[in-house]
Amino acid sequence: MGSLIVFCEIGGAVALLLFGLGLVRDGVDLAFGIRLKTALGLGTRPGPRAFVASRRTSLLASGSGRAAIGLGLLLISLSLLEAGTQPLRNSSEMALFLQMMDASWPVALLFSAGIAAACSSSLAAVMLVASLSLPAGLGVVLVLGANLGGAIPPVLVASKSGIAARRLTIGNLCVRGVGCLLILPVAGPFGSALEQLPLQITGLAVEAHLVFNILLALCIAPFTASLSRALERLLTAPTPDGNGPPQWLDESALEQPLQGLSGARRQVLGIGDDVARMLDLTRLAFSKNDSSHLTEISILGNRVDLRQKQVKTYLSRLGQTVDEHDRRHAITVLDYVINLEHVGDIIEKGLAANVRKKVGLQLRFTEAGYRELEEMFLMTAEILRMAQTIFMTRDTGLAQQLVQLKVEPQSRASAGTVSPRPPAMSLSTQLRCRATTLTYCAI
Repeated sequence: MGSLIVFCEIGGAVALLLFGLGLVRDGVDLAFGIRLKTALGLGTRPGPRAFVASRRTSLLASGSGRAAIGLGLLLISLSLLEAGTQPLRNSSEMALFLQMMDASWPVALLFSAGIAAACSSSLAAVMLVASLSLPAGLGVVLVLGANLGGAIPPVLVASKSGIAARRLTIGNLCVRGVGCLLILPVAGPFGSALEQLPLQITGLAVEAHLVFNILLALCIAPFTASLSRALERLLTAPTPDGNGPPQWLDESALEQPLQGLSGARRQVLGIGDDVARMLDLTRLAFSKNDSSHLTEISILGNRVDLRQKQVKTYLSRLGQTVDEHDRRHAITVLDYVINLEHVGDIIEKGLAANVRKKVGLQLRFTEAGYRELEEMFLMTAEILRMAQTIFMTRDTGLAQQLVQLKVEPQSRASAGTVSPRPPAMSLSTQLRCRATTLTYCAI
């Protein structure tokens, strides 16, 4: 009975830790989400003034408050975790178990990886390791396993996502796996070296976790391009085929409006994925100055046109048997798919054409101009992703965030950075205009 209580206390502390981490993540995403993602995509961090100016005070205050609450819960969970593991630290059985682990480091690595995978968090496993009294080598091995196991749940979650998400998660798992294999044979000297550091504040487990990730990032940075190409060859994107029948427009569901509308919404989400792919290919052609990325856009554009016509026809036939509530729902779906088709036309006939002209004329932008256009591409892609999520979930809170994001492109246009309809435009101004128009359509 006593051991059951101990494990319940440890489980409760870990659950509170994960809940606090979730609050911190959601709070930071709410306050600074799109700017952080854009900065990461550009590989540079914008100035503090530009970072804060694009957010409204309500979102900033709400997100910061949520993150502060999460930090408080994290501190409480660490105290509970330390108190909950006290009986384990004084247990002779646990001491024997740790001796067995110390005698077989590969088993200890896999054991720690399993704990991290079960918790869906490497940090939770690291904190659990930090609460135990361990030899330096075994502590490092358990931290390595926590880092390896923390990369497994994202792979499982992304298994049914897009090809880009699968490449990212599998690449992360491979990199961490290689790092663990390289450090495992020298875990003892590695841990002893960390113990010799002058600042012993957070403990060996936390320091090993931090140093391992820093070293891993520094070592893999020169090889990211090669790793990306290898993942692209390993996980190839499916070739688009616009001639097949629509997947979700079931003729037999026309007699049941709810099923018919659900099928139409799922088909529209597929159209949105095609439009997002078109935008991503255009950005790649722009950033790499290679028009070969644009060859797929016309195929995707034709599929978007065909699918939106099929959805409109399907909804018109469905409208003959629905009530007023379902009719309004159908109009909402119709408006969204028309906007998506408009976005696809802007990409295919505007952005892609201008990028093709840029590549053909071998034009080069200034560093500031390139960064501004790249930021506009990334921000538009994020807005389109949020619009897809709102269309699927009808999340009013996320919809409010998306509406507030209109402030930045509007302020740019009013300040003269982007002009919606200039009489005579250079190529760079045309690209800015098209990207801003695309942002409005996504919203």
